[in-house]
Amino acid sequence: MARICISLSGDGRGHATRVRALVESLRKSNALAIHTSGQGYDLLSQCYAGSSVQVRSIPGLRFGYGAAGNVSVVHSLVGAIQYLLGLPELLARLRASPAAEPPHLVISDFEPALPRVAR
Repeated sequence: MARICISLSGDGRGHATRVRALVESLRKSNALAIHTSGQGYDLLSQCYAGSSVQVRSIPGLRFGYGAAGNVSVVHSLVGAIQYLLGLPELLARLRASPAAEPPHLVISDFEPALPRVAR
């Protein structure tokens, strides 16, 4: 059985929907661990609760929004800076994530941390 780690952007549900379709085709013959944040985590953790698919919450890059509901460059930059400051800790956590053995395959959908660890 292959060990597969998948990471995805948690901003919006499009990434989660795409990964869910992928997981459904892979889960029967592979051990899967999904790393995501925000809406991606909310959706996928509910879908795979009580199953063999592990869904793990990680910090993620997100757009920041102003009072009118529009994307705010300032709020987005503040969030990005906070993410970058926490990136070394996140990378260490992801390296330790597949406890004893590294995955056979890493798949990422617009999430920047797991590909750095896989490299």
